[in-house]
Amino acid sequence: MAIAENRGRLASLVATNLLGQNTAAIAATEAEYAQMWAQDAAAMYGYAGSSAIAAQLEPFNAPPQTTNPAGGAGQSGAVAQAAGTAPANAQSALSQLMSSTPERCKASRRLPHCRRPIRRHWRHG
Repeated sequence: MAIAENRGRLASLVATNLLGQNTAAIAATEAEYAQMWAQDAAAMYGYAGSSAIAAQLEPFNAPPQTTNPAGGAGQSGAVAQAAGTAPANAQSALSQLMSSTPERCKASRRLPHCRRPIRRHWRHG
């Protein structure tokens, strides 16, 4: 608000300074404005300095090593081994299942309560 008043007073003094009678008042008004400008500049430089100090970051420290660097290699070896043995294990299990299926079917025919369980429940249900 003070700056606007200062600039308004200066405009009025300049407009009415026909014979130079307002020269001293114009100079005083300009000096007052220069003082306000210097105060504002000092405040802004102080703000900039405080901001620069506040914006400084702490140095970055790397976190401590919490894992085994060789763990990735060990894991890839275990995965490769598991991938190599899985097809053989699956084929072995499938072949055992296929060979035992006829025997299991024959054994289930001998049990009277397992012959037609769905039909038995259907009739009574």
